[in-house]
Amino acid sequence: EHFISVLRAHGQRKNKKAACARIEELLVEMEKLRDAGFPVKPTFKCFVIYLNALTKSGVDDVETKSNAVLSRMEDLYVNSKDSGFTMNNYGYNLVIDAITRSRKRGKAERAEAIIQRMSDLSTKTGNKSLLPDKVSYTCLLKAILKDRTTGFVTKCESILKKMEDEYSNGNVKVKPDLKTYGTVLNVLANERCPEECEAFVDKMERLALAGDHEVFPNIICYNIVMSSYDKSKRNDAAQQTVRILQKIHDARSAGNRKAEANTASYAICINALARSNNRDKVEKAEALLQTLLELDEKNSRDNRYSPSQHIFNALMLVYAESKRPDKAEMALSVLRRMENAGVQPDNVSYNTLLKACVKTNVMDDQVRKRILDISRDAFEEMQQKNYLQPDSFTYGNLLWVCNKLIDEDGEEGGEQKRATIRSLFQNCCSSGQANSYVIGTLEKVAPYDLYLELISVGVGSGGASADKKFVDVKDLPAEWSRNVK
Repeated sequence: EHFISVLRAHGQRKNKKAACARIEELLVEMEKLRDAGFPVKPTFKCFVIYLNALTKSGVDDVETKSNAVLSRMEDLYVNSKDSGFTMNNYGYNLVIDAITRSRKRGKAERAEAIIQRMSDLSTKTGNKSLLPDKVSYTCLLKAILKDRTTGFVTKCESILKKMEDEYSNGNVKVKPDLKTYGTVLNVLANERCPEECEAFVDKMERLALAGDHEVFPNIICYNIVMSSYDKSKRNDAAQQTVRILQKIHDARSAGNRKAEANTASYAICINALARSNNRDKVEKAEALLQTLLELDEKNSRDNRYSPSQHIFNALMLVYAESKRPDKAEMALSVLRRMENAGVQPDNVSYNTLLKACVKTNVMDDQVRKRILDISRDAFEEMQQKNYLQPDSFTYGNLLWVCNKLIDEDGEEGGEQKRATIRSLFQNCCSSGQANSYVIGTLEKVAPYDLYLELISVGVGSGGASADKKFVDVKDLPAEWSRNVK
């Protein structure tokens, strides 16, 4: 027990690599003392403490080392004359979880191998506590989701069905929980139609209302369904997200306390409206934001309704994609409302404002000047904020603004446009933000000779043809795109 206390203390250290090294030394020392006849021996708990630290340490080749620890535990359990050494599935689950978090491909295959290893040892020893449980299978589902190999959706559905069947036959340890269903829902959202995602959540609701309250779908599940509709590019996507929002309210009224719409729910609806062709999408989006702000005021101690960058950015996008002649001014007003609400604008905020400027129909010189002023001020604000830097989308949008709004009439107008394009592109390259979007936009908006002049500076030493009309980013100096994300 004294050794276990020391091992636990090391396992709780912040420096997991150092902790692992020391725990390993102590385990070796314990085995030496046991072999020398002292009443000291490493137990299952000792190895689990080591595995727990090891799988969270970030040491090189953690899987190989973890598998070696499992092998040592199995050897002690099966072959040792010491009948006091016992095992269950906890150590295996730690290793499966580590595999799931790995960046290496083939996670699902390696996780399945551990599960098969558990099952084989259970059969060999008759120890049912070694059998895979819901943690084992849920980790496997996550590994399959991350690998996304051929047929991964069907495979996940098959594993869930197996868990449900085994639970029906009396194996309570494999009973699917909210994490299990949530993982499968994520799989469906990536590959299947929104209706299947919604049907899956409906199934969870039915199971919960029938008595399995643990699997009541929470707001994350509903938001996944809403997001699935939003990303579907269907004509009725906005209508469907609003319907699901109402469904959340209905589910809560029916007894699901986990179903309570949050800021993300409203943001998804507003974002879907931005993509829609609804004539009244601006009014609907504003109404949704107003509802959220009222909920936030009524529930000031609960941040689930706190307005976020996402929801304000979504509203700005609604204005940018609308047919309103004052879309740029209205997008700017949303940005100011955002700041007044204590929410910091981000790159998406300013880039959406610039998008609204690009999409504004210029009817006269007064409008032209106003939109140019908004664009210039937005760019300067981004440069002045210490937490923001103009990115590739900023420069690409500004090039479009320049092309659309700077009057080319007369020699002076043409020179101003050329000078502005040259300055923007040079700034973009010096800040390392030149990506394919910027290069493609430059090719479209710059006079051909200016395009060749600007591009030739970069391709001269890269082996690309200086008179090539379109140049790939890889043909340009690496420092031009060093900060592209």
